[in-house]
Amino acid sequence: IYLDGISATGITGNTLHSNGGNGIEMTSSGNNDFSGNTVTGSASYDFACLSSETNNDLGNTCGTQHNCDAWFTSCGITICNSSITDCCTITSPGSYYLSNSLTSSSTCILVRSGANGSTLDCRGHSIRGPGSTSYEAYGIRLSGASGVTVENCNVTNFGKGIRLDSGAAGNLITGNNASSDTSGIELMWSNGNTISGNSVTADIAGIWLGGNGNTVSGNNATSDISDGILLYYSEENRVSGNIANSNSNYGIRMVSSRNTNLTSNTATGNGNYDFYCDGSGGRDLGDNFCSNKDSCDWLTCH
Repeated sequence: IYLDGISATGITGNTLHSNGGNGIEMTSSGNNDFSGNTVTGSASYDFACLSSETNNDLGNTCGTQHNCDAWFTSCGITICNSSITDCCTITSPGSYYLSNSLTSSSTCILVRSGANGSTLDCRGHSIRGPGSTSYEAYGIRLSGASGVTVENCNVTNFGKGIRLDSGAAGNLITGNNASSDTSGIELMWSNGNTISGNSVTADIAGIWLGGNGNTVSGNNATSDISDGILLYYSEENRVSGNIANSNSNYGIRMVSSRNTNLTSNTATGNGNYDFYCDGSGGRDLGDNFCSNKDSCDWLTCH
């Protein structure tokens, strides 16, 4: 059930189970009454609230909810302790670490905006998902959180291994391994982050970057099913010191992206072009190594 700009409506007595995205999603909706609904097993959230803070929870059955905290109490969420032993939600600043490996059929670790400035250290433990075709299942998801460090995590078999939502800014993603995901590390219109020293392999896209002013440096994006590093409708990103070899499609691909700074990247042995520019321009700051490129007239391959 999807509500977009809806108000003063009763949503009552519905049963929703095992939907591929959200069970009930509200966008810019208010003053609605929710009662007697049973919503379980959604791949993302059973109840999702986007700019919808003034509705009424009159008693529902559900498991997980997103951004409905102010008014919605029916869905139980598991709040992370500093020592994490199961999938949970981080809601307040602190230092968190995995005490063991985790397995999840949906999103495992959610970091909310109230947890700005936190550190999540997996200490080399793994987070394993239900499969890369579960597109709304995220290993680690930063939802509006800023100043968060995610490190030393092995994330595999999710729709998105590590996902930064729009509004998640100034975060550090470092020293992680993401494999066999649709996107190993994905920035969805997220700005000002640093993605450094990660390994992304056997993903469809190793690093998927949609956002501005990010730094992508020192990552190993090899043997991915499509692109090693993909910049998509982005601006003023710095891409340096990465290795993007032996990917099935492109090594480093830029789509409608402007003013990308490229320096000291190595891209060789990719299925199509090592560097590919589709309506994209940038600055070659030197020492980029590749054997072939396409439409990147501003880039010199050494």
